[in-house]
Amino acid sequence: MAKVLIVEDEDGIQNLLKRVVSMLGHDVFIAATGAEALRSAEQQNPDLIISDLSLPGKPNGIELVRALRALNPARPMVVTTGYTVGERMEAIHAEGVEHILGKPFDILAARTLIASLIGNARAG
Repeated sequence: MAKVLIVEDEDGIQNLLKRVVSMLGHDVFIAATGAEALRSAEQQNPDLIISDLSLPGKPNGIELVRALRALNPARPMVVTTGYTVGERMEAIHAEGVEHILGKPFDILAARTLIASLIGNARAG
């Protein structure tokens, strides 16, 4: 069983991602802001982080990605965003993030991506 930190300020998307991760048999931690996410990442040391790129306050999405990568560069990270082209994508890739879920995302695609990164604890 893995620990997954979901960083999302929209309740509906939070709940959807939480259900997907829970269905795979993993523990879920939620943060609604970048500051909460940093605290949770330091305290919980999650195996995977799924983070929205558009977050209120400081750190913003890109700053959060940078800070989380500094804490653990090898930890897999998925970024969710409604903006899948342009400078934002270049900035995400420059920070070493390879996995992006464009909003609105397909639930099956999200489940498949998450399972490919941390497995399915309920399989077998």
